[in-house]
Amino acid sequence: MGNNFFQFKQFRINQDGAAMKVSTEGCLLGAIATCGGDASVLDIGSGTGLLALMIAQRTNGKITSVEADGEAAAQALRNVESSPWRERVNIVNATIQVFAEEAPECFDMIVSNPPFYTNYVPSDDVRRKLAMHTYSLSMKDLAAVVGKLLMPEGRFYVIYPAYEAGLFAQTAKLQGLHPLENHIIRNKEGGSIFRMITCYAKTEAKTTQSELVIRDDSNAYTAAFKKLLAPYYLNL
Repeated sequence: MGNNFFQFKQFRINQDGAAMKVSTEGCLLGAIATCGGDASVLDIGSGTGLLALMIAQRTNGKITSVEADGEAAAQALRNVESSPWRERVNIVNATIQVFAEEAPECFDMIVSNPPFYTNYVPSDDVRRKLAMHTYSLSMKDLAAVVGKLLMPEGRFYVIYPAYEAGLFAQTAKLQGLHPLENHIIRNKEGGSIFRMITCYAKTEAKTTQSELVIRDDSNAYTAAFKKLLAPYYLNL
């Protein structure tokens, strides 16, 4: 997915101005995150606008997508304006911390593909570094923002590698956020965990768990992956 654009069935993502390109993990998060048809949605970290547009495709509510990087926000705005849902998606160029201080409302669903590297050697690309490493948005700050902006009956979907998912779960608990769903993503059957998508809520309940394998032994997409992404990917 390293091209300057990625064509989906109902919209196109141009990504030459974005530090973080369209990724399989982002597409999985966008497809798994679930809310009511008219729900208000907050996307923390627009990037290319991918998550906002994927969610807009299957809902009717308003989506606010916040991006700190000016170039990425401009790119996301262009992608939104060329989509069928430009009247329902608002791109805000600000840090989520500043946005949260001034936000006039709470949201039914919040979704985020946050920076998650903590102990890795940072990238030489400053914009990519900010997008990938937690000093641009710490787990503590993310959990605090979600705790403030999520409606009492709302849902928060976030994606992390397995280790970081465990760390965030501890941080989220301090903000009164409890895991409702754990979606385990593996590249291959029996392989190590590639990513975990977790749904949090403000009410505590039994956590459900599911598993999705991306590719089979022949390296083709699995039936489960195809079913999930079929509304979006051109060739599924």
